[in-house]
Amino acid sequence: MAATPSNLLIGNMVPHERPYSVAIRSFTPSLFLIPERSLLPHDIRLAGPWEFSEANSTDWNRCQLPWTAPDASNSYVIRRKFHRPTGLDNTSTLSLLIEASGSLTQIALNSEPISRAKTSVSLASPEQATIALVQYEFEVTTRVSEFNTVEIQLGRDTATSLNLAKLRINDNA
Repeated sequence: MAATPSNLLIGNMVPHERPYSVAIRSFTPSLFLIPERSLLPHDIRLAGPWEFSEANSTDWNRCQLPWTAPDASNSYVIRRKFHRPTGLDNTSTLSLLIEASGSLTQIALNSEPISRAKTSVSLASPEQATIALVQYEFEVTTRVSEFNTVEIQLGRDTATSLNLAKLRINDNA
């Protein structure tokens, strides 16, 4: 019998058996080789809701990303709360990726400052050659708890917008 999609995927009914019995007559093993876990990174966007406040203020306002500072002459703090991603195990690493136009004054996870970020710089677009987007990557695997708050401080005239934030899960198995 020639292998066709109908007998590869669902099999053929065997006439002398009950109607719900299915026998697979032929299959191609490569069609059924699905890895147990993906080795590709899994990104979780931290799109919203975010809150922002002027530095040293207790008045918080809701916002979404991308977010631009209302007044570049002031310092701002922008924050978001999130739960620990499910499915992390001892072979997984978790990174926080942030893209901003300019440099960040400080970043904290659960009120603890984070340092040692990998960075890369790109242009926003060829038309906006003067606007550089800085991409930060912070390894936070050991810092996350069940419920987390990330706070990003944007200094005066250093970073005028926060464009993107996401968590990246890498399976290192």
